[in-house]
Amino acid sequence: MILNHLSLFLGSGNIGPYDYIAVINTFSTIAMGRDQHIEPGAIQVRLANPDLRWETLTQLNVGADLGFLEDKISVTADYFKASTEDVLFGFPIPITSGNDGGNPVVNGVTVVNTGFELSATYRESQKPINYYATVNFTTLNNKVEDLGYGRNDIYVGNTVTEVGQSVGMWYVLETDGLFQSEEEINNYQNSEGTVIQPNAQPGDIRFKDNNGDGQITNEDKAVVVVGRWKLYALEIH
Repeated sequence: MILNHLSLFLGSGNIGPYDYIAVINTFSTIAMGRDQHIEPGAIQVRLANPDLRWETLTQLNVGADLGFLEDKISVTADYFKASTEDVLFGFPIPITSGNDGGNPVVNGVTVVNTGFELSATYRESQKPINYYATVNFTTLNNKVEDLGYGRNDIYVGNTVTEVGQSVGMWYVLETDGLFQSEEEINNYQNSEGTVIQPNAQPGDIRFKDNNGDGQITNEDKAVVVVGRWKLYALEIH
């Protein structure tokens, strides 16, 4: 059995080299005085965090290699848990704050990745045939433990990152097939008898009215799980 535990300070290739420096627009002008003459000006258009620091990775690996029947059968198992703190990311803030140059980068997220890999190999060396077969099974899951700054969720485009869930989950309208006829469109109603998609045509997508208000809006969006990271493989040589 092999046990490995380590801590590292990491950089990030997802941010620019100067994201800790504010962006200044020097092309602004202002009218001043009674004659309203024009003077050049400068304005900070992008907020920046000068206190950016390294991300911290703490990882635990536990592995085992086993052999049976004079190593005709070999089994390798590995489990890992990696916790990354102070993850660098662009923190979304409203434009009403005066920030107009992109989301400022901050250290705030804590993400935990866990995975398990199992590999089993059978070798046959009896002449005239030599061969081996290997089966691999792999899982990988990640979970956000903290978003920092008191946030429980962050919405970016059609994704949402929530505490306790994976990073960048799809947050979209759910579909429920296609309308096949005008009759189906007219019969697609909520509990109060309101036609949910009155302007639809046969062949259009039928969306789920998750809040039951009789219309399809952003309030009907939901987290959609596409799938988990799992890999099964069989090799024969």
